[in-house]
Amino acid sequence: MHPRWVGPVLWVWLVVEFVGSGISPWATYLSGLLLLAGCGGLAAGLFATRQDDHAGLVAAA
Repeated sequence: MHPRWVGPVLWVWLVVEFVGSGISPWATYLSGLLLLAGCGGLAAGLFATRQDDHAGLVAAA
């Protein structure tokens, strides 16, 4: 399972990317860091699960 903070980080990324980038040029850099952190957290959650857990997720889909 992914870390619980990934969802809120990706929501904040969405707001910073589309609202903040029109306000400040630094928002582009912040949005890049937020996207990297969110996707990195999802990837870490996938790598942390066991291989047999993935088979159950695929069978459930």
